Amino acid sequence: MVMQAHGVLPQVRMVNTGGQPSRFAGKTVEVAPVTGVGSSTTDKLGLQLEVRISSLSFHYLIMQTLQGSGLFGAVVQEGGGTPDYVLYADIVRQDLSGFTASIEVKYSLSEQSTGQNIWEGDILTDYTESPSSASVLLAGARAYKISALDFACDKNLTVMLARLSITRPAKP
Repeated sequence: MVMQAHGVLPQVRMVNTGGQPSRFAGKTVEVAPVTGVGSSTTDKLGLQLEVRISSLSFHYLIMQTLQGSGLFGAVVQEGGGTPDYVLYADIVRQDLSGFTASIEVKYSLSEQSTGQNIWEGDILTDYTESPSSASVLLAGARAYKISALDFACDKNLTVMLARLSITRPAKP
């Protein structure tokens, strides 16, 4: 199943900058289209065999997460002017084993005025659902796999925000 944006909803996170203004306060960021493993595998009948988050859905989640964080002054759409920064995300891998989901994303933040990457991070997160036998029978195993992937993605975005929030300005 390719999860659509409504299948994974990020928690609104405000970044704690310790009372100091964020390095990115008043600055704009654009989220580039997400690349990497964001497709599903289907059989000959078109039935979807894997639970994955699509690149488009993950892009939406990044946008929503950054907008709700307060880290940047504004999150702009692609083609909406010249942003101060561009955030790139490449889904390196998505794994699902039983009720444990993991996602690895390589991020980079480019400062448009210099063309330099000012932050890079390779973030791997996972989450394990613990359903009871009865609940699996009622809700179905697929629902718990989707839930595990939801939470793994949410953790990944939380770590990304935390790491971005401690990014220091480059020295001149």
